[in-house]
Amino acid sequence: MFIFTFATLEDLPDILAIERDSFKAPWSKESLSSELADPLSSIIIAKSSSSLYPCGYICYKIIPPEAELLRIAVRSECRQQGCAQALLSEMIRLVQLREVTTIYLEVSEINRAAINLYEKSGFSVAGSRPGYYDHGTTAALLFCVTGLSVGD
Repeated sequence: MFIFTFATLEDLPDILAIERDSFKAPWSKESLSSELADPLSSIIIAKSSSSLYPCGYICYKIIPPEAELLRIAVRSECRQQGCAQALLSEMIRLVQLREVTTIYLEVSEINRAAINLYEKSGFSVAGSRPGYYDHGTTAALLFCVTGLSVGD
């Protein structure tokens, strides 16, 4: 079970730690601060209900009727416990309250764990960008989910 809170600047050290643990090219403190300051963006932190330990976060931007998932990350020691699925489900719930009917995201074609998560959550491939990642060697897959019910 997870508890969700909207991130503030006070959460930046935890978000940066999760970022560095999760990505070869982590976002900078400045990039994350910019997302926290952007009125169109939100960052949600998931904490374990048993320890209130920050397990992961999700960053997204809303411009109704669309939203874009910008980043999702889970600490290595918290993976395979449902945190990413819980974060994604919470984001979908929240964006629907803001009249979002379509969500977009992009992911590396070799990131099977993320692709499985997105497909399990109803996303499907809408296109690709060849050579987008890894110095032009890996494609970005563009996923979307449409037809979300507003206000559910």
